[in-house]
Amino acid sequence: MRLFITVLLISFIMASPIYAQSKTAQKLETIKKKLQSEKAKQKKLDKERQAIKSEIKKFQSETITLAKDLQEKESNLNSLSRQLNTLKEQQKQLSKDINTERKDIIALLEILQRIALEPPSLILMQKQTYGMEVMNTALLVEGTVEIAQGKIARFTKKKADLDDIKNRTEQKTKEVASVTHKLKSEKTELDSILSKKKQAEDKIASEASKTRERIKKLAKESNNLADLLKKLMAEKKKVAGDAPTTKSKTPAPVRGIKVTRFGQKNKGGITAKGLTLKAASKASVISPYNGRVLFSGPFKKYDNLMIIEHPKGYHSVIAGITTPFVTEGKSILAGEPIGRLDSNGKVYLELRYKNKPIDPEDYFIVKS
Repeated sequence: MRLFITVLLISFIMASPIYAQSKTAQKLETIKKKLQSEKAKQKKLDKERQAIKSEIKKFQSETITLAKDLQEKESNLNSLSRQLNTLKEQQKQLSKDINTERKDIIALLEILQRIALEPPSLILMQKQTYGMEVMNTALLVEGTVEIAQGKIARFTKKKADLDDIKNRTEQKTKEVASVTHKLKSEKTELDSILSKKKQAEDKIASEASKTRERIKKLAKESNNLADLLKKLMAEKKKVAGDAPTTKSKTPAPVRGIKVTRFGQKNKGGITAKGLTLKAASKASVISPYNGRVLFSGPFKKYDNLMIIEHPKGYHSVIAGITTPFVTEGKSILAGEPIGRLDSNGKVYLELRYKNKPIDPEDYFIVKS
């Protein structure tokens, strides 16, 4: 009987509004604690994310400094290599000239030797052997000696020039080796920083893969470069930073010798919409201004194309980057390294304003 009364009492309490309210309050308290816990986690994640962003900015600053130094060394190496090739050509030509002079001197000495061994009377008797030009033996000997002396003097001068060029070639070869070694070391350092930067970016990456897929689809649908750029521009996103201006030129993305200028016509009569440069092998490429990478990959006749959106409707179009450091959707700073060229060092640059090509040399400092 007592057990029956106890069960009845418990049932009554559980069925009462007070008990239901208490249970609801417990659930709310549990949810509240979970929310507080999640907020704490979120706050911690936000701090970590902010720390990563600060780390990325630090890496960007380091890569900009390194890229600038790399381009200086690459430009220097390119110049040294050309000088070295010129010296080698001069050395080759001088060696050839010296061999010719040597043969001429030996031939003249042989003539003098024959004259010394045979008396003038015998020479006069042997017209058929020596020809009419050796009849006047006195003049012959004097003229031959004078020619020989002149050739010996030239030989001596050229030999001294050759020794000088050999020394300069050896010195230039050492300079090339030294710069090449430093370049290799700095490129390794840059690759290391870029790797760290990528790892940091991967931690906060979100829509990068979706962006790439969408842009690849756009590239397939586009008929030409202007069409592709038009479609990419349709996806409006504000780019921070200063717009390109002719009043204050900025270093070109690559340092090299001009091969084709803007507006120049080729043999087929096609007018160049951009600038073609010949840079050092595997030269570094930087972003000329702040921007956002709209496209990176193969497109039509371009094996490797990169399009960067800058403020106020400007776009850089760069063809020839075989080792890209950035992907679509990434924001980049002026001077930040964006990739490397292949071994031939050839690059094509376009600068567009509202999708119309403009002369890059009005905006870029183009150095050889």
